[in-house]
Amino acid sequence: MKIWKASAPSNIAIVKYMGKEVAGINQATNPSLSMTLSDFRTNVELEILPGTTIDTWQPLTGSTALRVESTKRFVDFFQRLKKEENISENFLLRSGNNFPSDAGLASSASSFAALTKCAELAFSEIKDRAHRSAKVLANISRT
Repeated sequence: MKIWKASAPSNIAIVKYMGKEVAGINQATNPSLSMTLSDFRTNVELEILPGTTIDTWQPLTGSTALRVESTKRFVDFFQRLKKEENISENFLLRSGNNFPSDAGLASSASSFAALTKCAELAFSEIKDRAHRSAKVLANISRT
């Protein structure tokens, strides 16, 4: 079975934004300053699960499980991406960080960026369409 893989770097805020422009959309009200940490990455894998009726998440081997609310946000975001692309297949989602959680690094941002990139790889192949630009994907991962 085909497995799509993607990763995204984490970052650490030097000057953190405060507040959100619009509720429910991850767009800051003011600019922030952060440093990308190229070696600290979130990795995501997607695999179609034939004969299943739900998308399932599990940690990548050697990674820590997400908290229940984080797992729900991750899977809900993926299901929204699927709905927008009219994808009917169900998937096994695997993700994990190569850095410790709760260390002050932006693991949510890197998780959603890696998931968006991985979904783009899978969905563009399934739909036989061209890949969207990094800028478009960045905007999607923030919503």
